[in-house]
Amino acid sequence: MFETVDSAEIRYLEPIGIPGVRVWTFTGHGLNLPWFHVSLQRQDVAYGRVIFASSLAQVLQLKEQCGSESLDVLLVSPPYVNGTQHWRMELLREAWTARESGNTVYIVQGRRHYSDDPDQEAFGLELTNGYERVF
Repeated sequence: MFETVDSAEIRYLEPIGIPGVRVWTFTGHGLNLPWFHVSLQRQDVAYGRVIFASSLAQVLQLKEQCGSESLDVLLVSPPYVNGTQHWRMELLREAWTARESGNTVYIVQGRRHYSDDPDQEAFGLELTNGYERVF
């Protein structure tokens, strides 16, 4: 889901980097879909790591794997999801998945509700009926 070009690669970091990891100066996101900016911070080190995840399933997998690391997740949502004319990046507080349809409702800081189904108004949904809290 994320893309870049070879000319954006930073090759001078290869000797000090993590084996198998490549570094770029920029990436793109070619689809008009929500994605996630995940900050991992280990308590025993002074630095953290940022991961761009393209799905909630990836975020949940990271959360399960992180153990003692703190995890801050920002929802990066396109206009059709957040109801504005611009992309937004907001702290994700909760995520609920509909048991039947699989649609997801995101609750971000400020208690705003967004649905990944453009035909569904998320605010005011009774999330305890037919929804499961997954984050």
